[in-house]
Amino acid sequence: MKAKGLYSAIYNRLTADEDNFPSLPEVIMRLRDEMERPSCDIRSLSHLIQVDPALTAYVIQAARSIRFFTLSSVKGLDDAVRRMGLSETYHVALSFFARSQFEIGDRRLARDLKRVYLTSVKTAAISALLASRQKKIGPSRAILAALLQDVGSPLVLSALAEREEEYPDALSRAQALDEVSPLVGLLILGKWGFDEELKEVVRNRRRWDRDHRGRADLSDVVLVATRHALIDMPDGQSLPPLTGLPAFARIDGLTLTPDNSLRLIRQSSRELADIEHLLAPG
Repeated sequence: MKAKGLYSAIYNRLTADEDNFPSLPEVIMRLRDEMERPSCDIRSLSHLIQVDPALTAYVIQAARSIRFFTLSSVKGLDDAVRRMGLSETYHVALSFFARSQFEIGDRRLARDLKRVYLTSVKTAAISALLASRQKKIGPSRAILAALLQDVGSPLVLSALAEREEEYPDALSRAQALDEVSPLVGLLILGKWGFDEELKEVVRNRRRWDRDHRGRADLSDVVLVATRHALIDMPDGQSLPPLTGLPAFARIDGLTLTPDNSLRLIRQSSRELADIEHLLAPG
């Protein structure tokens, strides 16, 4: 690994002092504990969410989005949780927290961090669309996974800013980010106690040749979504085509237009815009 020294520096900093790790808010830890209780219901989950006004507003906004649209309006938090269901609500709350991990006040990082996050947002929106066509993959969990695959990027970008002489240009920084971000992300998710399926998404961040037997999994969905999100990016032309990804062949419900774009995504522009608006930087 070319950026081994960079990773070692971040690893040593994190392991030397646990306070250097990004921390889970208390409300998220309580939500996770509540979700593990057999008695968890709409009222108990709403009771925990409502202690955080910003999270409450986010959950209600998510429930009012196009993908949860029904003829009845969402009148409050209980209605929002009822419409989305317990699992989807929990993953929406985790996505709100994941979004906050990209809010760093260091002006040196602002441009690169914004670029990474906006790509993550676009990936998350496409992931939700693809997940909605798969069995056993919830759209809100797909959104969460797409955001979490870059959860290590803020720390990597911060470390790169301290090593400008070693990484003087955009290409070297991008390569280092791709190498180190998954490793740092795995450290963070391990510290937070997140499940193996989400860790697998982080582990396979932009690993285009990932292959396995069986139906499409969460990592496949996020990989295909990521590749599509990068189509119009400067480095997108150098990446494998969508049809060259093993993950692409496993995704159900995809058809290609002549310009190599997913018809499903083109036809779902309103839903994509709705999700991207929800995830827009606060």
